[in-house]
Amino acid sequence: MSSADVSFARVNDAVVMELSIQGRTVIRTTSQESVVRELQMLGVRELKIEEKFVTELPTSSKCLAAAALVPFGELMAVLKLIAACASIEEIWPLPVPERRTRPQAEKPHARFVH
Repeated sequence: MSSADVSFARVNDAVVMELSIQGRTVIRTTSQESVVRELQMLGVRELKIEEKFVTELPTSSKCLAAAALVPFGELMAVLKLIAACASIEEIWPLPVPERRTRPQAEKPHARFVH
């Protein structure tokens, strides 16, 4: 996946983030770290925030400064998410574990005597 959208809403005095890709909701949470982890696992390279701001991932302090000038409804939550996105690194696929047979006791060699 190369692009994702995130929106913010206030629910019961908490700011909830909704991450979606191609119109499909991936996660709805109050945790920036959970959103960042999903972005990382899905290999997202571009994040669109509330149709107002677009950034490449991982983010930078320059991006954070630019976002601070945008009139977001939940500015602090947006800035926290952008700051958390600075830590995104490549995730290398985990190697598939080797399939090994269960160890068995050595079988005695049969000896034929004529």
